[in-house]
Amino acid sequence: MSDDVAPDQAAQGLQNLSLDESTQPESSKRHVLAEEGDLEIVADDHTFLVSSKVLSAASPVFKSILAKKDYSEEPFNTHASAAATSIILSAYLGKVQEPQTLTELAEVASFIEMYGLQEELKQHITGWADAWAIDDMDGLDLETLASWVCISWAFGLEDIFEMATREVIRFCKYNSEEERMYYREPPIDVIAEDVIGK
Repeated sequence: MSDDVAPDQAAQGLQNLSLDESTQPESSKRHVLAEEGDLEIVADDHTFLVSSKVLSAASPVFKSILAKKDYSEEPFNTHASAAATSIILSAYLGKVQEPQTLTELAEVASFIEMYGLQEELKQHITGWADAWAIDDMDGLDLETLASWVCISWAFGLEDIFEMATREVIRFCKYNSEEERMYYREPPIDVIAEDVIGK
């Protein structure tokens, strides 16, 4: 796995890889992204067979990870969802696969943050952020707001992070004895309206 691949060979290899599941049985949870693959990547109960050389050529982060341990005997577990892993691998393998839900986008953001892939995937992050642009978070539930906090932090979207964090605070109260934040129901602005008629 330590052999380097010339950039032009990596680019050629990228063009030959596919995440198209239409060629595989619907029940299949094994995705062959490289026929000559030598690295199994596990996410949830899915396995992705990839070329470690191509992945290393495409990603300095993955090159470093793969150089630290021999994954020929055991698969590399991403500790991420299968959807996020598929989208990230697509990005590295020259395919376009967009997150289909806000949850998938948040899972992709978590993957990017966990492995420090912001710089490597900058172009994709910009596209994903533009596709899911939001300018008003008023009325969003706490789970959606939490997703936006994760996404905006990992993608470096400072304005959205500030907006999402401000909205999340409406749902929280601080317990100084335990030094923890807790979910508040109803949100603080509803309480204020009831108390002071704001």
